[in-house]
Amino acid sequence: MRFIISEEHDLIRFGLTQLLKDLFPVEYILEANEKAEVFALLEKYPFDWLFVNPETLKYGTAGEVIEKAHKKDSEINVVILLGKHGYVDPSFLDRYSILGVIRHDEPLVDLMAALESMKEGRTHYSFFSSSKKGSRRVTPSIYLTQREEEVFSHLIKGFSVAETAESLGVSHKTVENHRHNLRKKLNASSHHELMNEAVKLGYLEYKDR
Repeated sequence: MRFIISEEHDLIRFGLTQLLKDLFPVEYILEANEKAEVFALLEKYPFDWLFVNPETLKYGTAGEVIEKAHKKDSEINVVILLGKHGYVDPSFLDRYSILGVIRHDEPLVDLMAALESMKEGRTHYSFFSSSKKGSRRVTPSIYLTQREEEVFSHLIKGFSVAETAESLGVSHKTVENHRHNLRKKLNASSHHELMNEAVKLGYLEYKDR
C-alpha cells in the first residue's frame, strides 16, 4: 500500500505512520503539507491512500488536493484528519467521496478499529456516534420495519450489500430491496442525505466537538 499524509503535527503524523505500518502492507509513506508539495508527489508517485488535515491546508485547498488525487486515481481512498475541535460538513464528505474521518484525540483502540474498518472499504466518520437516546423520532409516514432498521444500521456503518446480506442471513436481492425502500421512505438520493436522515431520526448523533 502507498500512502501520502498531509498533517502538520509531528506527533500525529508519526503515530499515524506507525499505525499504518502495523495494519497495512506498506510500500511507502510520503509526507507533505504545502499544496504544491502534495501536487508534486501526486504527479510523481502512485498512491492508494490520502490522509489530509483540512486545518493544515484550509478547506478550499483540501478540496483542490482531493480533486487532484481523484483525477490521478479515482480509486484512491481519502481520509480526513481532524483536531480535537475540528469539524467537517457532511456535504463535503459526500461531494468528495470521503472514505473516513478520524480525530487526533481518539483512543488508540478506536483509531485501530477505524483503520481496520476503512481497510475493508467501510466508511467511518468519527464525528458521528451511535445514538444513546431512548427512542427514535420516527413519524408514522416514515415508519421503518425491524428489517429495514437493521439494513439501515448496516448501511450507516458502511457495510456493503454482500456484507449486510451475510450478517443478516438474507439474500443480496433482499438487502437491495430494503435499501431501495429506505431511500424511498426517507426521500434520500445520496449517502449524505441518508446520513442526515439518520441524525434526524436518532440513529446517529454528532459527537461533541
